[in-house]
Amino acid sequence: MVRIYLALGLVIGALISACGGQSTPTTPATPASTSTVTATPEATPTTIPTLQPVDPPELKLRLVNVATGANSDLPVAFGQSRAWSPDSKRIAVAGGQDAGLSVGDLTGQPFRQLWPGACVGADWSPTQDQIAAACKDGVIILGTDGKVIARDESVSAEWVHWSPDGKVLAYGSYTGDIGLMKVDGSRKTISGWFMSAQWLTDGRLATVEQPDYRWAATIRIHDPAKDYAVAAEVVTRASAYALAINLQGQYAAYSVFGPAVSGSRILTSTFYVIELSSGRELESFPAYASYLAAGNGPASFSADGRMVLMQSDFCKPGWSLAVAGVDGSVRTIAQGSFTVTKFSPDGLQVAFTAGTQLWVVASDGSTPARRLATGVHGPAGFEWSPDGKWISVPPYFGGFGQCEGA
Repeated sequence: MVRIYLALGLVIGALISACGGQSTPTTPATPASTSTVTATPEATPTTIPTLQPVDPPELKLRLVNVATGANSDLPVAFGQSRAWSPDSKRIAVAGGQDAGLSVGDLTGQPFRQLWPGACVGADWSPTQDQIAAACKDGVIILGTDGKVIARDESVSAEWVHWSPDGKVLAYGSYTGDIGLMKVDGSRKTISGWFMSAQWLTDGRLATVEQPDYRWAATIRIHDPAKDYAVAAEVVTRASAYALAINLQGQYAAYSVFGPAVSGSRILTSTFYVIELSSGRELESFPAYASYLAAGNGPASFSADGRMVLMQSDFCKPGWSLAVAGVDGSVRTIAQGSFTVTKFSPDGLQVAFTAGTQLWVVASDGSTPARRLATGVHGPAGFEWSPDGKWISVPPYFGGFGQCEGA
C-alpha cells in the first residue's frame, strides 16, 4: 500500500477549509474512463555516472531498534520519503528538492546517490535488484548499480509501487492517471482521477478514484489477467477520507467528515468498515476516525486484514487508540494524543508518534505502551522494516499542528 511523507493537498485543504464552514460541492470535471488502457513504446536503457557518496547532512534519518529502543543516526538526510528493501538491510531515500535518490545499508557506511535531481517517491522491487523512483524527470526503474532499466519521462508521478511478483510497476500522482510499466519498458495507462492505488497479495490492483473530498470515493479492483479490466467496484459514502484497503482485497476502511469542532481543525467523524465483494457496510464506529495527520496516508490494516486502527476524542484528555475488528469488536490499546499510527508487518505491534515521541504497544493491548524515541517529527510519519525489527523516522525539524502530545 501506500506509506510516505507527501502532503495530500486535496484532503489537507479539506481539513483547513472545514474550519471556516462547509462549502457547497460543485460538479467536478468528468474524468476519462477508468477502463482505458493504452500501450506505449519500449524505453531505451541508459546508464548514469559513477555513484557518488552523499554529503553528511545536519538532520539525519533516525534508526530505532524496536526490541532494545536503541537509537542511531544514519549518514543520510531523512528526505521526502523512504523505502526499506525486502530483507530489511538497506534503505532508499527519495530526498526531494535536488537531493536525488540515495541508497545505503544499516552498517553506517556512506549512502550513495543512485539518481540526481528531485525525487519524491521510491520502492524496492521484491527481487531486491531494482529500485523504482518518482523524480522530476519522470519515473525510473534502476538497478542497484545505478543502471537505468526502464523509464517513463512523460509523467510527473508522486508515488511508485511494485507488483508482488516484481514484474510491473504502478505509478501516479494524487489526482490523475495510473501508469503501469514493465521492466522491458512497455507501458499502459489506466485513465481517471485516482487518489491512490495499491497491489493486493494475489497480484490484482486496487484503485481509489475521488474527484473531491466532498464526494464519494470509488474503489475498483483491476484484474491483470484481463488487461486490468475492472473486476469489482464499490462506492463509499460521501466525504470519505483516509481510506485503506486490506492487502487481501476483502475489506476497506475509511472515515467520514463530520461537523467542525470549535477551535480545532479536527472534525468529528464516523469510521466505517465495508466488504468489497458486496459493498455492504459491515460495521460503523461513531466518534472514531483515522486521523490523517499532515497527509500521512490511509488507515492501517493488520497483516491478516481483519483489524484496523482508529482513534477517538481528538485533542482531548480521553483521546484513545483502538483496534477495530471487521466483526465489530473494539479494543483500546493506548490513551493519549497520537499523530501517526501503524501496525507492524506481522500485526502483533502498533507504533505511533505523539508529538516528538515514538512509541510501540502490543496490538492486543496486553502490555503498556513503551517509548522508543524522543526528538522525532511525529507528523512526518515513520516506516517499519519488513522484518519488524527497526523503525526509521525523521528527526524533529520544526513546526507542528494541534494535538502535539508531549
